[in-house]
Amino acid sequence: GADDANACAATGSCAPGSGATDPATASSDVTCETCASGTYNSETSATSACVAQTTCNAGQRVTNTPSASVNRTCTACLAGTISSTANASSCTSCSAGTYATGTNKTSCTACDAGKYAAGTGNASCTTYSTCAVGLGSTNTPTATTNTTCSACSAGTTYSDAADLTACQTSTACGTGSGASVSANASRNSTCAACNG
Repeated sequence: GADDANACAATGSCAPGSGATDPATASSDVTCETCASGTYNSETSATSACVAQTTCNAGQRVTNTPSASVNRTCTACLAGTISSTANASSCTSCSAGTYATGTNKTSCTACDAGKYAAGTGNASCTTYSTCAVGLGSTNTPTATTNTTCSACSAGTTYSDAADLTACQTSTACGTGSGASVSANASRNSTCAACNG
């Protein structure tokens, strides 16, 4: 009873941004020290030591400004973006011809053969378009560009398949023969000997 009334209580606490280095005792208050770089203490009446800031992993970015009283917060890089270092301030978009599927990625992947990714920030690559019958490719598609198709010239060039090839030159029937089937944009001429 009487001893409890005379007992001394530990006193003092540290402000946010500082941590206790020595706890309070019956004869002294708590000793506080400002949190060192990379550490924090957000408690309003701190009686504990400063602790290490959260580390944002590669594949994430920092979403706030950490300080001695505020812990670092992180968010995942979204599909089509990456970060390759810890505590990155931003995520970087994948360049044309590359992609990153899903979140938390640390590197972009090149498009496979037969696929492309135009622009930046791609989450996937797209299969090259084929030119329909009667159309021919006017370019060679790459990892960054799709096929460009153009109409074949009826009677001069043709394309009889849906593919990635250019229009082909129509066959010219030679002397003594004529076209039994005339060429158009989607078929070649068929030549036959003239009767006579």
